[in-house]
Amino acid sequence: MIDLFNPESLRRVWRSGQPFCVVRKISNQSLNSGTLTDVTWDIEDTNNDLWGMHDTSTNSERINIPITGRYLIKATLDWETNATGLRRITVSEVGVLNKFLDSNIILSSGSTLSTIHQSTSIFHLSAGVYVKVQGQQNSGGALNILTNNVHSQFGVVRIG
Repeated sequence: MIDLFNPESLRRVWRSGQPFCVVRKISNQSLNSGTLTDVTWDIEDTNNDLWGMHDTSTNSERINIPITGRYLIKATLDWETNATGLRRITVSEVGVLNKFLDSNIILSSGSTLSTIHQSTSIFHLSAGVYVKVQGQQNSGGALNILTNNVHSQFGVVRIG
């Protein structure tokens, strides 16, 4: 089993030669209530992006797919503390056909805890498309996606 957010697992993927990319946030991102918003990623956790899958300065919301195949996609968002409303995480493929790959909604965890929200899926993707994560919340005001440790992350690896 591949855990995209585990360093030892990533070393095994790197040795296999399969394309992979793991990115995360190092600065909070504010999302307005009721708006599906692209999440941008500030830093790559992979030491070298041999496959050109991500750029931290241009279109940083994207992970580009270099080779057609089945991909494991994992996204985690750490939402700011707020007791009101729902949180949504959506993973989308953008290319010839724009489509939602995965979307799920959870309730806020309450007023004293941040809400950590995760989506993991396997999809067949074509070379030249890209995938992105979007967040949405309906608390009535803006909420941050937090950078606590490594909770807000996005990873993609080709598995076949």
